[in-house]
Amino acid sequence: MSRIKKQLTRSGAWLDLSYQLRTGKPKPATKPTTLPLGKVKLWPEVFQQRRPAKFAQDAHIRALASKAKSSPNGALDPLTVWWDGKAWACIDGHHRMDAYRVAGTSEIPVVVFEGSIEDVLVLSAKANTRDKLQMGRGEKSNAAWHLVVHTSLSKLEQADASGVSERQVALMRKAKATLEAMGLENLEDMGWEEARRKAAGEDAMPEWDEGGTEKRAQVMATRLHKVLGLGALKNIEVFARAVEIYSPLLYKGLVEHFRGSEEEDDEDSD
Repeated sequence: MSRIKKQLTRSGAWLDLSYQLRTGKPKPATKPTTLPLGKVKLWPEVFQQRRPAKFAQDAHIRALASKAKSSPNGALDPLTVWWDGKAWACIDGHHRMDAYRVAGTSEIPVVVFEGSIEDVLVLSAKANTRDKLQMGRGEKSNAAWHLVVHTSLSKLEQADASGVSERQVALMRKAKATLEAMGLENLEDMGWEEARRKAAGEDAMPEWDEGGTEKRAQVMATRLHKVLGLGALKNIEVFARAVEIYSPLLYKGLVEHFRGSEEEDDEDSD
């Protein structure tokens, strides 16, 4: 009989991990350089910052798997692992793990990271290794929000780790204080946009729910991919001009969307 895996919220995963660290076993004296693939623990709710469209994620994993199969030793860059109290946990390299499964690799290279859970969150947020998908603005904001909720790092450290501005981090800190004063808990489960709206006293908009904007965006992204493939990524300047030709209003709206949000954050935090 198959077991149904429990789906954790970010806050639930954080509580489980924190408890496991307090009550678990000391890390092994010997640092591994390889581990069986099935022995590496995953905490995606805590350490995986990216949530790309499925087609982009699948294409990325296939490319990594092909690289693993064609390399002389069948290895990609080592995964970064950290002792979570019971097992070695992946904190950097989730897509490489998926690629190894596709490639049929059983023993994978690892490098051990030693540090506090705050240090681990910073490392996972930086996401600066080569075999990574580009992190979008919303994902960076959520990574920054996660650091604001769970760490006592300085504004500069939180901004540097997540790739957002110090002013945006300052805005997040104000929002966190406001939400805590309202008696709200499990703040990281909201995501930054929902937290920002609640702190500002704005009504929650349905399109920001899981069933709203994100799902519609995923559908639209899949349609774009079917038409454009990866051509737009290889010719961003041409694609931008094509959007402008298609609809100057759409082009202007996109520019204002990507540029204007950060400017609003800067003004609000002054």
